[in-house]
Amino acid sequence: MKNVLATLCLALLLTPAAGAANADTAAEARHVVLISVDGMGSDLLLHADELGLKIPHMRRLMREGTLAEGALSTVPSVTFTAHTTIITGVDPVRHGVVNNTIFDPGSVKGAGLFIFAEDVTARTLFDAATAKGLDGAAVWWPVTGGAPIGFNLPDISASNLKEARTLLHLSSPAVREVIGTPDSLLGIGGENDVQDGLRTKVAIAALDRKPHLLAVHFTELDGAEHFHGPRSKEALEVLEKTDGYIGEILNAVEKAGLQGSTTVVVTSDHGFQPVEKAVRIGSLFANLGLIEMKDGRLVSWRAFPWSAGGSLAVYLAPGAPDGTTALVDQVLGILTSRPDYGVHKVYRGAEMEKLRGYPGAYAILDAASGFTFSSRLEGPLLEPTDERGDHGQMPGRPGLAASLIVQGPGIKKGHRIGTVRLHDIAPTLARILGLDLGQVDGRVLDEIFR
Repeated sequence: MKNVLATLCLALLLTPAAGAANADTAAEARHVVLISVDGMGSDLLLHADELGLKIPHMRRLMREGTLAEGALSTVPSVTFTAHTTIITGVDPVRHGVVNNTIFDPGSVKGAGLFIFAEDVTARTLFDAATAKGLDGAAVWWPVTGGAPIGFNLPDISASNLKEARTLLHLSSPAVREVIGTPDSLLGIGGENDVQDGLRTKVAIAALDRKPHLLAVHFTELDGAEHFHGPRSKEALEVLEKTDGYIGEILNAVEKAGLQGSTTVVVTSDHGFQPVEKAVRIGSLFANLGLIEMKDGRLVSWRAFPWSAGGSLAVYLAPGAPDGTTALVDQVLGILTSRPDYGVHKVYRGAEMEKLRGYPGAYAILDAASGFTFSSRLEGPLLEPTDERGDHGQMPGRPGLAASLIVQGPGIKKGHRIGTVRLHDIAPTLARILGLDLGQVDGRVLDEIFR
């Protein structure tokens, strides 16, 4: 009898420790595939039937998982800013990627796009995964150049052979084996980018490594919506093609034996609004002497209009002379005096601070429906735009909400939740993977779990 009791006591003592070990093992065995379809507004999924969309793979994920009514984007609602919030869970003012481009009024075209991971001033899911010893993979995820990711093809455009070689050099060795020669990357990330098929190929190769976290960024839909407009025939055709790429990735997940342990997230960075006219606020600034131009180049500036498509921030130069703010206010007064000047709303003071974007700005402008803000600093105030669609406006504007589908073990099936924020994705995925992101601005989406 004593032996039996001793055995039972020993079993009871060992059970919690064994259970904890199994829980830790299960957590580390979980996998996440995060797919972003750039520009896929939530309205496309919510109205897939009336649009007649042939998207069987996303439809299956919606049936087998949870669909959000929408996911509010960032300020501004642009690609690099939003994707960095998706992967960090914090506002742009905290993660530092406050626009697609780096603020540099010394150049008419700016200092170029955010490229390097060192520009991100917040902890990313990749950082947290690496700290826990989990494997990560990224395919065309923005602002990941030089990131400590074992399998990484960063989002860096390659319009010529030199840029393609640079991109290949900044990619991880495992990616170089998949890509082969730099010629394969020519044109990727350009205006007429048609390289989502290559990104799919790289993502499938990444799944052979069974990474705990794989993030993939598709971009062709965004390009189609810019050039042809949201819900255009061309854009919907690209979305259907993108669904096919998602299907290939899902097949690769199953082939790798990861289907039972993988949470699949399909999201986006923003939606779109149709546009017809561009507003060149820089022209007003030049006419009033706030900026000085010579031979098409910026010579000096007292205040600068920094565009992000559907929104624009006005910055004052350090030590700007007296009268600068009065002139800026005069410009803003002109722009808001008539609705056909294309300004929906001007944010200032405490109301502007609540937007958590464009840190240090004097004012933030939101474009009116049908308008976008040009980054050009000379020419007529208003002109027809070559693009039929744009984004960047305040995230709550019609059509701007991003998409979010979550499917996998422990996720409610055939479930729908209300509107969330892109900020909520990172903390939710950190919960699934058992990662520590520290203090974030988003929340865990507890309502999606069974």
